[in-house]
Amino acid sequence: GVPPFGYDVVEQAYVINELEAEYVRRIFSAAANKQGFTAVLHEMEERGIRGKRGKTIRYTQIYEMLRNIKYTGTYVYCVDEEPNREDRRQKPSAIRLENALPAIIDIAQFEEVQRIMTERKQVGRKAGYLCSRLVYCECGVKMHGRITVRSGHEYYYYRCPARCGVSAVRMEEVDAAAREYLNVLLSPENQQIIAAALRQYQSGETNRANDFKTLIKKKMGEKQKEYDSLMGNLKGSVLPPAVVQDMANQMLAIQREIEALRDTPPPKDYTVEQITTWLEALRMASDEKAIHLLIERIDIKKETGFSIESTLKSVVREIGSGGPT
Repeated sequence: GVPPFGYDVVEQAYVINELEAEYVRRIFSAAANKQGFTAVLHEMEERGIRGKRGKTIRYTQIYEMLRNIKYTGTYVYCVDEEPNREDRRQKPSAIRLENALPAIIDIAQFEEVQRIMTERKQVGRKAGYLCSRLVYCECGVKMHGRITVRSGHEYYYYRCPARCGVSAVRMEEVDAAAREYLNVLLSPENQQIIAAALRQYQSGETNRANDFKTLIKKKMGEKQKEYDSLMGNLKGSVLPPAVVQDMANQMLAIQREIEALRDTPPPKDYTVEQITTWLEALRMASDEKAIHLLIERIDIKKETGFSIESTLKSVVREIGSGGPT
């Protein structure tokens, strides 16, 4: 059949199409960082890069690419077609061959993107609940927000869709626990621990700057190889004018990318004072943004109540048993 965008088939084997693969990586990177795809789609349109069937790549193709596990090197084959549409994408009954083709995306990034895409489908996202998408049942299933009306009054709960036996939990209890967690996590004492961790991080500023320069130099070298390869193709053969023009446009775009890399500023580090001020502002106003920024998940336990995990995992380990649980 037709290979996925990013691959070619040569002598009945998958090989990476480096030009297309670079855009696959950028698309996955944008998804992992929760960024949009407008810029990369516009660039592909300008450079005349099309899908394998010669059509312009749109958002629907982006979605299929982000769900395609072949980019991790895993070949998936279904003997029988799944009756359910979602199962046809996930292929739970498929035969899976690891390392069957060269990988473009590592499995860790692929799984992270799957998690982000799945979370975006959750019902709670549009509901605007304070802790939506963060609450998990003891059985491991994400709990959904529900509204119950009794005697003209509305009551808000989180319920387990798996019906595992864990009782529904009132939202105000979960919200209160989340706010209290942040209040303790961002207490003045713990802010000092976070500040100390930041100082230790900043002590490696020179090494990070050198790593950044090395990375930029490597990317510029890769782009220069692309440019030299196109230049060699132009010199070594007689090509139709349309192909020559297309290659010239690609070379011009690569030159611009090299210039953009050369002008890329190093990442900015914030001062301890700035971070402390920011943390204190979050503590004083524990709104939905603050909670989703600093809380990874809230687990509902039948026997012990709430268990909350922070996104600041390394810092929380330093805080230890004196911190929130």
